[in-house]
Amino acid sequence: MAVEKKTEGVVSSPREVRVIDEHDTELDFLLTVAASTPRKRFIKPLHEPWEHENRMLNAVLPESYIRPHQHSNPHSVETVQALRGIFNVVIFDNQGKISESIQVASRKIVIIPSEIWHTVIARTPCVLYETIGHDEGGYDPKTHKTFPAWAPMEGTKEASNYLEELKARIVLLDVGS
Repeated sequence: MAVEKKTEGVVSSPREVRVIDEHDTELDFLLTVAASTPRKRFIKPLHEPWEHENRMLNAVLPESYIRPHQHSNPHSVETVQALRGIFNVVIFDNQGKISESIQVASRKIVIIPSEIWHTVIARTPCVLYETIGHDEGGYDPKTHKTFPAWAPMEGTKEASNYLEELKARIVLLDVGS
């Protein structure tokens, strides 16, 4: 097993054997970085750009709006798991109505097939372990995600309002379940 080397506070080289759990101090660092960004989230890749599967740590704060999207490539099944904190995976129908809200904490994994509209809403500061498959050649930002017309663009006042509306709706769904 290779010895992990720290580089600028982030464990380097996705080509080394890694063990990450909810107590890993790197998660604290990722949440600190996320807090300093305008989007209130930060992604730490754990893969090489050419690989068929992206693996990443995604630090997300409750103020972060992740625009609902889908992955239309059949290889782009997305899997998320909480390493720290609590978040909801919200599933939408084609018109933007919430069809399901799944609260995720440690020991729960959610697998989202391609062509399913979804988003993640952080309930607490959280770090997700996320994977998503790709065609040969790896990640292509032009074809990675499709956004629906009913979901506001990130960085807009409408997006902030929509995020607050979604949070209120998922709280009601959580209470009702």
